[in-house]
This record gives sequence, C-alpha cells and structure tokens, in this order.
Amino acid sequence: MRIKIIPSLAFTLCFNLAGTAQATHPSAGIQGRQSGAIKTISPATLQAGRWVAGLSFDYAESDTISDSELLALAERGISHVHSADSISTVSVNLAYGITDNFTLSVQLPYLNRDNVRENHLHAGEAEIERLGDSQGIGDLTVLGQYRFFSHDESLAALLLGIKLPTGSTHKINATGERFDTEFQPGSGSVDPLFGIAAKQSWGPNSLTGSLLYTIATEGAQHTDLGDRFDYSLAYAYRIKGIVDNDESPDIGSGTAVDLVLELNGTWRDQEKVDGEADPNSGVNVVYLSPGISVIGAQGWFGSLSAGIPVIKNVRGIQDDPGSRVFLSLGKSF
Repeated sequence: MRIKIIPSLAFTLCFNLAGTAQATHPSAGIQGRQSGAIKTISPATLQAGRWVAGLSFDYAESDTISDSELLALAERGISHVHSADSISTVSVNLAYGITDNFTLSVQLPYLNRDNVRENHLHAGEAEIERLGDSQGIGDLTVLGQYRFFSHDESLAALLLGIKLPTGSTHKINATGERFDTEFQPGSGSVDPLFGIAAKQSWGPNSLTGSLLYTIATEGAQHTDLGDRFDYSLAYAYRIKGIVDNDESPDIGSGTAVDLVLELNGTWRDQEKVDGEADPNSGVNVVYLSPGISVIGAQGWFGSLSAGIPVIKNVRGIQDDPGSRVFLSLGKSF
C-alpha cells in the first residue's frame, strides 16, 4: 500500500554544551518528515494551508569540571570558572504552509540549566559558589523555508529567520545575584539566521544535509554570546511504508518507519562581554546520533535519537560536551 505523508515538524535543538563561559541557547529549524531526518533540517515544505503542531524535548549532559578541579583552578588564580551538570529544553513548535514552496515556522522553548557552580578566591581561600538552577521561557525563533528546487527525488531549500528576545534575562541565582547572560533562559539579543538544506532520495534511502548560521548581536548585560554555525548530515533507511515524492504529499492512513544515522555539528564563536572576548568560550562539537522516526496514521509523527560527541574542541577551561537525548511528538492537520 502506498502511503502519502504531509511533512511535519520537529524543530532542531542543537545545543552548545560548553559550560564555563559558553551560552547554551538553542537554534531552530523546520524538519520535513518524509526523509526521516530528525535533527538535520529537511528541505521539504508544507502544502499551502497545512499546519503542524508539536512538542520536542532535548536533554544534554555535560562532562563537568569537578569540585576538586574548580578549587585547584582557584588556588592557581583562575577564578570565575563555571560548570553546569546538564541542560534540558521543552519546546512548543508550530509551522504553517503559506504556499507549497514556502513554510513559516516558530519555536518557543522552556529551558532548565541544572546545578550551576562557580569557583573564586575569598580572603585567600578557594571556594565554590553553588548558584543553583536557571530555568524559564527562552527566546522565540521564527524561520522561513523556501523550497527553490524540486526534481524527481531531489530537493533544496533556502532558510531565513530571526531569533527574538522573548526569554527572561533577569533570573536570580542562589546567592541572590543575577545569573550571567550565558546562563539566562533568554539572550536579550535579536539574532538573524540563514542557511540551506538539501535532500537526495533513492528507493528506501535518503541523504539530507543542512547548514544554518546564526549571527549573534549584543544582548543583555552587554553580552554577545557568539555567532553559531550548525551543520548536519543524515542518512535514513525506510524499513516500513512507502512515501510518494515530496512534490505532492498528503495525509495518509498507513505507518512509515525510518532508521536514521546523523552527524550533528555545532561551532560557536567566543563570547564577548563589553567587547572583550572570554578566553574560556567557543566550541566545536560533532555528535553521532542514531535514531528512529515514525509517521503514523492521520498525520501523527514521533522521533527519538541519542547523540554521542565524537569531536569535542573547546577553547580554554570549560565543561566538555556529554551525551544527549532528543524526543519529538506532533501532528499535521
């Protein structure tokens, strides 16, 4: 039985897990569900008049700097080094097909950073301040996706968007002081995004690639969190179901299941405060992410992937990126 599936939405939540002076604000992208790619942005667009609504959850651990290491750094005169255990994000995602070739999508996240700590010297003694958790609504991302090429089983689309400062930038830590901007739910900055996505299919196989660049501007507390470049490549193999080409998708009554293997990379520039670069910021990390994607009857979809960092290049003294888990659920209508 042939199954026709409308593309659905799972916003990309690519986290930069550097801990010391590196912000962990997510970037977003629309995800077409025909190819099976989970975190890689697909060039597939929604049909005109179609909606997709969904929720996604991303949990990412850090290979943290231990308390003993923080104390040793402070004794050597290296103070104000931060560490955090993990970051988790729940996002509300919505997309609308303005035309068959142009889709507009939005993402609003709720973020939680767990167990933020900082070292310092007090009266000549090395100490650790336990700043607690930082949580709240994050910045809203709006992304437009224009599919400019569609031939046989090949697709390509341009990406253009903006991140708006809807998130809180005044969260208070356990010591009664304001968190630095890197640990706030919001950045306070207006950041443009641009990129490209492409896909090639052959039989049950598909290969999807995407590039998305975010230009960071100065936000709260005179902080520029650093430009960000997300790059991903996904291979998917359909083990159940058949999907028509992406030019005329529709809601079907069957089920399709894809096995997915992705490389998800993020490069982030150094953070600047009052125009001065922080030497303990900036990162390039690549995750190997196996997963599974399921498209059910009546437009329901879900996906699950786990990421293991295979390349970890951080500047200065920071937490190393750890493993992460991504889950999404939604419906097209």
